[in-house]
Amino acid sequence: AGRRDPTPRLRLADMLRGLGRHADALPLLREAWERREGGDGARSLRRDEQTELLRALRDTALAQDDLDGAREAHRRLVVLSPGSAGVRRELADALLARQRHAEAAVELEALARALAGDNRVLPPVLRDLGRAQLRAGQAEAAERTLRRGLGLAGGDAGVRRELYDELTEVFARTQRLDAWVAELSRGGATTYERAMLLGRLLGDQGRADAADAAYQRAIALRPQEVDAHLARIQLLAQSGQVEALLAARRRLVAAAPRNPAYVVDLADELVRA
Repeated sequence: AGRRDPTPRLRLADMLRGLGRHADALPLLREAWERREGGDGARSLRRDEQTELLRALRDTALAQDDLDGAREAHRRLVVLSPGSAGVRRELADALLARQRHAEAAVELEALARALAGDNRVLPPVLRDLGRAQLRAGQAEAAERTLRRGLGLAGGDAGVRRELYDELTEVFARTQRLDAWVAELSRGGATTYERAMLLGRLLGDQGRADAADAAYQRAIALRPQEVDAHLARIQLLAQSGQVEALLAARRRLVAAAPRNPAYVVDLADELVRA
């Protein structure tokens, strides 16, 4: 039974990994996987134990720069966890954590192809793929990916905001921010996220009136979102527009009447005025 029992190898491999001895742990993990079915009186590994073994195999292979071995372990893990998009992206996440952006992009591209048509989970994958492509020096590919993500993001405001932020980073790194601001301005502030981004970028360019208009559009789209009110207040304070600033603070108090700090800020502003 001892020769077929994977448990001793798993315990020793776990100890070695804890000591950073990945090269010694890797063959033990592979032997444990080969013995996962037990036999000769030895117990077999449960499904949850098999999945954790495969994760250990994948991560240890990555630590040894064995990407092929990591991919094989990951492929087996996906087979054990059918239908789980979270499991399917674990290898890409592990590569991203190790700053291996080009290799992570390859995995995320494959995942995006597999998830094509499932617009509930695809936009976050495209966000991360675009981010990885940009950091791997693939700016044109990143822009295409992120634009595709925006087209699919639908009502997921958080993902849409992050896609806009990543696209802004693409334009910044390629020294085309003016073109990006012009594109956003031509298209109009059609969503809250777009209006907020446009306001910030216009403010950075010193175009206070245009930035103020963008923030007011954001407030019109979501009157109760305090971030838009606060961004406009900061802009007006910087440009010294006292009357407009007081009016903006009153609108903030109306939007968030249960926040006493905003009432105090308004009172302080009235004293200074």
